[in-house]
Amino acid sequence: MKNSIDIVLVGAGPSSLSCSKILTEKNINHLIIDKMGRVGGRVGSLKESGYIFDIGFQVYNSSYIKTNSMINFNSLDFKYFKPGSMIYDDNRFYIISDPLRDLTKTFSTLFAKCANFLDKWRIFKLKRDLINYSLKDDNSSDIETIAFLNSYGFSESFIDKFFKPFLSGIFLEKKLNTSSKFFKYVFSNFNAGYACLPSEGMQVIPDAISMKINEDSFLLNKEVISIDLDSNSIILNNGDKFYYNKIILSGDSFELIDKTYRKYNSTLNFYFSAKHLNIDGKYIQLFPNDSLINNISILTSISEKYSRNNDHLISITCNKQIDKDDAVSLLIKKLSKFYNEDFKNFSFLKSFHIPKATIFHPVNFYKKTYKNLNNVYFSGDMDGIGSIENAVISGNNIANKILANYDN
Repeated sequence: MKNSIDIVLVGAGPSSLSCSKILTEKNINHLIIDKMGRVGGRVGSLKESGYIFDIGFQVYNSSYIKTNSMINFNSLDFKYFKPGSMIYDDNRFYIISDPLRDLTKTFSTLFAKCANFLDKWRIFKLKRDLINYSLKDDNSSDIETIAFLNSYGFSESFIDKFFKPFLSGIFLEKKLNTSSKFFKYVFSNFNAGYACLPSEGMQVIPDAISMKINEDSFLLNKEVISIDLDSNSIILNNGDKFYYNKIILSGDSFELIDKTYRKYNSTLNFYFSAKHLNIDGKYIQLFPNDSLINNISILTSISEKYSRNNDHLISITCNKQIDKDDAVSLLIKKLSKFYNEDFKNFSFLKSFHIPKATIFHPVNFYKKTYKNLNNVYFSGDMDGIGSIENAVISGNNIANKILANYDN
């Protein structure tokens, strides 16, 4: 491979892939370099021992218009969660659903004890207020999400028992210090679409984009360890050196030139199998009073293909750091209690510690943009909203900027 590349993309996440797809269509010479042996970045799955393990609990939102068009949404056999959540409180589950979309659960939603009448009315009002929400058109003051929910009038009980466990599973921080504008974006998307999973796991999403890119445009299992902005060169972990005309940084590759700019949220994800379960696993389950568990999803209830072993695959997202060996025995005891099953019904399979799972979006995050430097572009969630859709849009925008320079 020649050591001079027109455009180098560091990282093979959705933003780089969407950018690369457009460059490929225009026959622009470029190279994607990623330290992992697969594409997708934070979005991905591993297949082992007859199971599909998404790398951290992930969902896709069916309202992602740009990504849907890029992956040919209908071809990936998406399976849907039911709208709403199951909340575990006082040793039992109850359902907070969306009665406008799930009429079979209207009764349980209206009488769920964590929400009073005004909470339910305000949920409907919030859904209406945030229809077609646009971040760039939001001129309101940015405040912490917890402050926004309080100012909107939601009760402390509803915030503690619904919003905190629901949103902390998305934000990966429990205090809801995240920007209220990011909350509005997330809530608007959940209102517009449905949480879903490809039947074969999240990895098929980046794979579907990469299939439209030339195979020789990828250099996987190689890590960029340094960038010299003066000489327009990069050095890989095997000592190879490449020169570029333009470089696009995505994901945590930004830290190659600035190690202080972004803070990350981490997460712990555990997988267990169960021989049998007697529960409606099509809802994401929330645990507002549990000090360890944030949410549980029974993935085989969404798609049977998550296990080829005629059993259930359970994904648990944890709130805090804990030693794996200590966590496994404790989580099995909790599963036994939650589902009223013998502890022997559950077997530990796999765990992931993801130290950079999401970028933390503090108040006024969107004012702290990092401008593109000469020949250096920043893609993905570095300067915007942390979502697959925003990453794809960001990659498209970078590709179009580069093409505009070629046309000129």
